[in-house]
Amino acid sequence: ARAAAATRVELRLEGVHVARNPGVLYHVFVNLPANEADRALRNAAADGHYVGTIDFFEIVSHQHGGGAGYDVALDLGPEAPVLRRAVAAGDVTVTFVPEGLELPGGRRMPPQATVQMARVVLRSVPAGR
Repeated sequence: ARAAAATRVELRLEGVHVARNPGVLYHVFVNLPANEADRALRNAAADGHYVGTIDFFEIVSHQHGGGAGYDVALDLGPEAPVLRRAVAAGDVTVTFVPEGLELPGGRRMPPQATVQMARVVLRSVPAGR
């Protein structure tokens, strides 16, 4: 228990590339049950599978000159014990759910560009780093 308290678990999205801003946010979930994306989006921050949200403003400006891509780190945090147990068991799926502006008729704007990433990594990080 002491070792677990001394570390945090981080989900890293490495080498993220987009040609232009896709115009949507991507909500990131760990071990989200199949067919639950719509339910999870209604109150993402309160969902026990929610890890964070990615916007692309900084990523697009960072990539203006090309380069190796952008890295995003999301902390699974101590408030998500179910996620930490899944990570410890090695049973992890990561789901990216796009959420665009609401259009007439209740539809949502789809992504306007493709998002690519080189790797998705889970790692333990010593506390205080």
